[in-house]
This record gives sequence, structure tokens and C-alpha cells, in this order.
Amino acid sequence: MNLIKRLRRQFILLATVAVLIIVIGALGLINTLGYAAMRSHVIDTMTAITQNGGTLPSRIHENDTTSAGWLPIPGANSPADTPEFAYQTRYFSIHLDSENRMTSVNVKNIVAFSEDQAIAFSKTALQSPSATGFMQKNKARYGFMKTEYPDGSKLIVVMDCTRDFADFHTFLSYSIWFGFFCILLYVAIFAFLSNKAIAPFVHNLEAQKRFITNASHELKTPLAIISVNAEAIEMVNGKNDWTEGILKQVRHLSNLINHLILLSKASEMSRLQLKIEPLDVKKLLSAAASEFDLL
Repeated sequence: MNLIKRLRRQFILLATVAVLIIVIGALGLINTLGYAAMRSHVIDTMTAITQNGGTLPSRIHENDTTSAGWLPIPGANSPADTPEFAYQTRYFSIHLDSENRMTSVNVKNIVAFSEDQAIAFSKTALQSPSATGFMQKNKARYGFMKTEYPDGSKLIVVMDCTRDFADFHTFLSYSIWFGFFCILLYVAIFAFLSNKAIAPFVHNLEAQKRFITNASHELKTPLAIISVNAEAIEMVNGKNDWTEGILKQVRHLSNLINHLILLSKASEMSRLQLKIEPLDVKKLLSAAASEFDLL
């Protein structure tokens, strides 16, 4: 039946939209928190370098295991506090005087930049209106932090965070594919179980159609007998207003029965099969009033 198919499709569509919103919202929140945690880790590391005068200390949060806001600061179990972390972190730092003249350059902890390249790259960071941010060079991502001291001198720290961004993008890619397959699996399972979900409605609809069809056929028999008897009375006594009224009501009831049968089958028809015509309300009311002329 077309009605059942449309109902099943709409049921699956609405359920799919609902789970799509849930999955997108959940994955969006998880990836947003992941990006915020990654960014917080990079900024924490650059802050530690800045506070240590341009070099990374052996331990970043030696005694600090508290949390700032709603994002946790890496504590004692963080990779940032392992002995190898200082050697794994790639960065350089540049000191500038109050007139932005370079006073010292530390490129011992990075191989992607020479001193001249580090100075040129730091000028780009210096022009940024933000104190912290990210830049890209040769498909590598770098974070920078600018610090100005009371005497007007500045310290610029640039750290390679390519691996951090790569980890985040990998997680983002996996989460998108995971969400996509979850949605496909949900739709497949829901499509399989949707027949059971709408089974009570289908059963009630079928019972209603059977009742209308059976009742219509049962009503046709007494109507046919009434019509035959009225016609027999006309043959014996001739036509009169009473017999014509009876036959008119029989025809009216027959039309109503046919309309009920047609209405029960309307769900199986498409819109193109249904013929929609304007209704003459005046004519309809006049016909209804004429049925009471003999009373």
C-alpha cells in the first residue's frame, strides 16, 4: 500500500534526521574539546618556555596538578613531564630589545630553521595582533607566543606543533568516518525493524478497511431489497411522491456506500489518480433540503 510505504519512509527519514543531529552534535563537541585541549597543551608548553627565558625546562608542571577553568592542565602523569619531552619538543626563541633589534637567537632545539630563517619567521609573528597564534610553513604548523617585558624588550617563542595538529586531524577523520558508518548502520537496522514498529498501525488500518468493505456489502443487500419493493409498489399502485422519495434515498445511500469503498481505497491511489473537483455548496444544500419536502 502506498500509504504504508510513505509512512515507513517518513518514519525512517525522521529517525535518521534525529540520529544525524545527535551524532553530529556529539562528534562536534568531542572534536571541539579535543582541539581546545590540543591548543591548551601547545600554549602551556610555549608558556613554560617563555617563563624559563626561552628554553624548555625539564619538567613543566612539577608541582601543579590543578585545573584551570574547565580544561585540565597536564599533571604528573602528562607526557610533558617525562624526561624525554624536552628533547622531543622542537622550538626556537628570539630576544628583542625595546626597539625590536635582535639581541639573541636560540635555534639549538630545531633543525627546520637557521638563524636567518628564524628571524624572518619571527617578524611575521611580530606583526600579528595576537599574542599567541598558529602559522604554517612548508606544510608544517607552528605556534608562536609573544611576550613583552616592562623594559620594552620582547621574547618570541615559536614551537613546532605539526604532530599535535596531525594527531587532531587523524582523530577528526576517524571520528567522521565512525559517525558516518554509525548513521548507515542505524538506518539499516531501523529500516529492518521499521516494519515491526508500524505493524500495529498497519493492522488497525487493514481492520478498518475490511470493516468498511464488509459493512458496505452488507448494506447493499437491504438497500437492493428496499429498491425492488419500492419499484414493485410503483408497478401496482403507480408512481407517487412516497415511492420516488424512497428510491431517491436508496440511490443516495448507494452513493454513500460507494464513496466509503472509494475512501478506503484512496490510500492505495497516488495523487495523480485522485480527481479533485470544485464543490458547489449551494447545490449541495439545496439537495439536502429537498430530502425533507415530503415530511
